[in-house]
Amino acid sequence: MCLSCGAPAPAPTPPSAPYEEPLLDGSLTDYVPAAGVNWLMLADPVRLSSNHQLVRTLEPLLPASRLDLYARDTKLDLRSLSHAAVAGFDLGVLYLAETDTDLTPATLAFADRLVTEPEVKRPHPKLTRVSGVVGTTPQSLLQFDGKLLAVAVGDPTTVRIVEAFARKKLKRSPSILQGVALKSFAEFAEGAPLVFLAPGPFEGRWMLGGAGLLAAASAVGIRGTPTSDGRALRVTLAIEGPWSEQGAEPVLWMEQAWQALAESSTGRLLGLHELTQAPVVRTSKDRITLDVELELAPIVHGLRAAVAADVWEMLDVRPTSAPAPSTPKSAPTVESAPTPPAVP
Repeated sequence: MCLSCGAPAPAPTPPSAPYEEPLLDGSLTDYVPAAGVNWLMLADPVRLSSNHQLVRTLEPLLPASRLDLYARDTKLDLRSLSHAAVAGFDLGVLYLAETDTDLTPATLAFADRLVTEPEVKRPHPKLTRVSGVVGTTPQSLLQFDGKLLAVAVGDPTTVRIVEAFARKKLKRSPSILQGVALKSFAEFAEGAPLVFLAPGPFEGRWMLGGAGLLAAASAVGIRGTPTSDGRALRVTLAIEGPWSEQGAEPVLWMEQAWQALAESSTGRLLGLHELTQAPVVRTSKDRITLDVELELAPIVHGLRAAVAADVWEMLDVRPTSAPAPSTPKSAPTVESAPTPPAVP
């Protein structure tokens, strides 16, 4: 048999694509560690922005023109975020944002604001980490292509932890809603466009909060949902603790705590003393809750009158037509203050 003729040569085998480790496709809270967290805020900005009356009600605190200015400078429109999270640690603050828009411009804008040479790493084809200094504060950004943007203000460790969660490297370390302290609040946080969570134990001045309820509390949660007409906010406050051992006293303590807040100078400033319906307090084996509907207009006007700088100044942006606010020599000016991260 002739081996050199007749049979066609086999086609060359195409090179196989390089292996790409799978990444975690979870919610924002799946990337926030439980260890070391002091508090967590969650928001659904797109959902909130779709309530046009709510936007008009919040205009004194969040003027559209100043949000536009922030979007121009950071290349990230806060109103376009499908989900946002902010977590406080002793190390610093971690910001996370999820949006359907391209996050590359925001990443480039972050690198442009660094006063040091950006340190850029690509630990994975879909992950880009940029580190440097903004003003005098270390900041690090992680872009997860097609998923999220994370910014650490202060110690960059928190962004490295987000990266480790994304790469499924922390299988034995629970995320924030899987840890012991806040695991029972996972369902509490679902569905609400505004959520605040804080794990206990509460020490120092915090122990006196809630007529002493926080002294025994293991965790606290607050969720808010705007009414359809955007004029009020339905709020639920939940405090976890050993309430079954206290009988009916926790309900009384919660009612006393609310009354004290409503009649305080702060409560009167925010209109809490003039509710049309009294709060409803309930208790279960491990949780006591207070449900109340708050009119937003007096709260917005009260906050606007109470704070020396409104939200846009906290974001370190101001209208180009307005003069810079005067500040004491010991305080940083708008130009010299640290530039904000690219997420809320």
